[in-house]
Amino acid sequence: MLGEEVDLASIHDPFEQRFLAQLADGRSTWIGLNIGLGINKDDDWGWVGGSRLGYTNWAPNEPSGDGKCVYMDEKRRMKWNDRDCIDDENVNYVTNYMCQTAAIRD
Repeated sequence: MLGEEVDLASIHDPFEQRFLAQLADGRSTWIGLNIGLGINKDDDWGWVGGSRLGYTNWAPNEPSGDGKCVYMDEKRRMKWNDRDCIDDENVNYVTNYMCQTAAIRD
């Protein structure tokens, strides 16, 4: 969790995918999908906010197993790519983050 009621974004359908890809403005952007958060914990993908993974938008040959985090890849038409969450050799390979928050109620 990034802050009170704030997490990296989860994507549950093609409409949300298109909307968030437009907000990302064509730049590679982290989303809240990580391995180890799904039903089988150690080897299953899940959303950081705890919602169920149903819809996916993986690029061809992904997930490839080269990371535990996921980003929308600008080089692959914003389809998803897995990558290490922290990469000391390429610190700035993805610098954008897509976040979401719960609705504010009065």
